[in-house]
Amino acid sequence: MNTRLVKVSGWFMVLFSLFIAGSWTGLIATFDYPDVLRYDVGVVLQKYNDGGAVLRLYWVGMSLSGFVLLALSVMLYRILGQKKNTLLLVGTVFGVAAGLFNALGFIRWVFVTKLLADLYTSPNVSAATKDAVAVNFQVLNSYFGVSVGETLGYISMSIWIIILCITLLQTSLTHRIIPILGIASGVGTFIGIFEWIGFEAAAQINAYSVQLWLVLLIVIGFHFIIKSNNHFTVRFS
Repeated sequence: MNTRLVKVSGWFMVLFSLFIAGSWTGLIATFDYPDVLRYDVGVVLQKYNDGGAVLRLYWVGMSLSGFVLLALSVMLYRILGQKKNTLLLVGTVFGVAAGLFNALGFIRWVFVTKLLADLYTSPNVSAATKDAVAVNFQVLNSYFGVSVGETLGYISMSIWIIILCITLLQTSLTHRIIPILGIASGVGTFIGIFEWIGFEAAAQINAYSVQLWLVLLIVIGFHFIIKSNNHFTVRFS
């Protein structure tokens, strides 16, 4: 067993959770996210400009978390896929996809939204330009936000979480309650996709489930870090 890889993957779990938690907290405090998405486009873009470089740094953190997830998915497969676990391989594909979908969903806020906000809030902007910017913002939000991030991202993330936790249940790396709670958080994450059909509780269930998963990832990460300091092998039941 490559104990160095185990330790690195443990730190990646902690890093991923902190990226999400820190950036998300910053977005709530400076941008009123995600409630701000229910405001008029003009209000959203003005608040975006008011947030300045600090707000964009929070979006950079959210975007980078997608690439951390991508790398973490591959590392965990290398650690846990010793028996050519086909199910885990499928889960890893979804984990990589989830990382890419999250990065694509969030990175629009770093570059494209900056351009749109500058155009919309320009003192000499025409009404026609404002209307065009508003349409482009709504299209980008619907495609990269709802379709890519909140649908494909949630589906991929939930499948990866569930399969990873099923695999962890077969090992001695963590206490059984942790992957069991992880499976529950994966199901809750999946429920988030039903918000667009009118299931009002979907967003809240998803938010609590993601928060639970971030806490569990930190716990699992420290389990890996501690175990990497000792000689051990991954045992499957």
